[in-house]
Amino acid sequence: MLDGFCNDGGFSLTAARAGASSVLGVDISDEAVARARSNAAINGIANVHLKPATCLPMLKTLSEHEEKFDVIVLDPLRSQGRKRNVQTAKKGYRISMQQHCRSFRAEEYC
Repeated sequence: MLDGFCNDGGFSLTAARAGASSVLGVDISDEAVARARSNAAINGIANVHLKPATCLPMLKTLSEHEEKFDVIVLDPLRSQGRKRNVQTAKKGYRISMQQHCRSFRAEEYC
């Protein structure tokens, strides 16, 4: 499972505890990743890898390395800009995410 914008690890840790064989959680915030790692340790969850990184470039890197994921969760924080910037931000996220995430699907799901 890939959890982009994982924040404190809510989706990542839930999937790991529910039986995902491996989970990659990515967030731009070092502090959020530290909290997610702490949450994993507190709950005895070991099958999760949490990485501080900018999510959209990480999607591109994972795509280039032909990584495959059965489940992908992308839950970005809402845009911190002004209301007029929201539509542009949403379009940029959607296009970038769609471009890279198509290549992540395991063969049996294509």
